[in-house]
Amino acid sequence: MQHELTAYDQLRDLAHELNATIIAGAVAPPMNGRMLVAGRALDELLLPDGQACMVTLLIAPGGPPQHYIALGRGTLDEAGRQRLGELAAATKTGMYEGRLAILTPADWLTLHPSPNSPAGSLSANAAADDIHTNSRGSEVGGTYDDALIQRAQAMGWPANLSNGQWLFLDERPLFHLLAKENVGRDVVLVVARHADIR
Repeated sequence: MQHELTAYDQLRDLAHELNATIIAGAVAPPMNGRMLVAGRALDELLLPDGQACMVTLLIAPGGPPQHYIALGRGTLDEAGRQRLGELAAATKTGMYEGRLAILTPADWLTLHPSPNSPAGSLSANAAADDIHTNSRGSEVGGTYDDALIQRAQAMGWPANLSNGQWLFLDERPLFHLLAKENVGRDVVLVVARHADIR
């Protein structure tokens, strides 16, 4: 007797057909911006080169009994986007599209400069220039840390995010989207890169 395909089965199968990335399992709460799945950093799985890209993202609760990670290398065309949209609707899965990027408060200020920064103030460029970075580029200490976060928050950086590297989809932190979809601890993510768009 053939068993009925679960939402996870359908998401996994379509991700494989489209050569998209699928990550399923327990997601650890963010620490300094990083979320871990099966001991691996989500930012390194989704953006191994650190370069932002346009994606279609599906978020669903649940998944297999054990974690499952398959990194896709394909790019999504219009037909693939339509298939993902149809599956998201059929399985009541959250679907989002936008620019996936790793951002820090300094990056946020670069993307959201203050329109009325007076000369000599802590501008985005000055803040970014005066931050010491580690090998992955995250801010570590320095005179301007508190002022940097305060300035970033004044320009819309979410107040509950610390000074670290955070995965964003456009203006939304990824972990906020996970909370919005009420996925709990276990989540299924399907991430498909768009063709020829950065």
